[in-house]
Amino acid sequence: MKSGLTSLLKGESTISSITSRVYVTKAPQTATMPYVVLELQDTDEFESLDGTGDLRKVSFAIDCQSDISTEAETLGKAIRDFIGDYTGAAGSFTIDAVNLSQEISDYDPPKDGSEKGTHTVTLLVDIFYQDT
Repeated sequence: MKSGLTSLLKGESTISSITSRVYVTKAPQTATMPYVVLELQDTDEFESLDGTGDLRKVSFAIDCQSDISTEAETLGKAIRDFIGDYTGAAGSFTIDAVNLSQEISDYDPPKDGSEKGTHTVTLLVDIFYQDT
């Protein structure tokens, strides 16, 4: 599902107009801001009694990071607005539902004495899907 979610976010025009950089687990130290980092939090499987296929749930923290607070907020809103109502294909997976459970804003001050720290808007989402 990581690859499906990555391509889904990169392909959405409101998100890609802000950034096309979507990383899994962590961004490279040299990554240009803004960018998105997908962190897998949890997985769960629901077995089907009738043998028609298994529903899976995967939980992600979607970190929208920028050195400009309004840019991190705008990126977070674009992802929230898009993914919150999304159903359909995501790579080789079919998303049945998305539940946004929490949104968190944070700021990490600069570690190198510069003026710019990192603003982060984190969206915690549960994605219910099936392999296609």
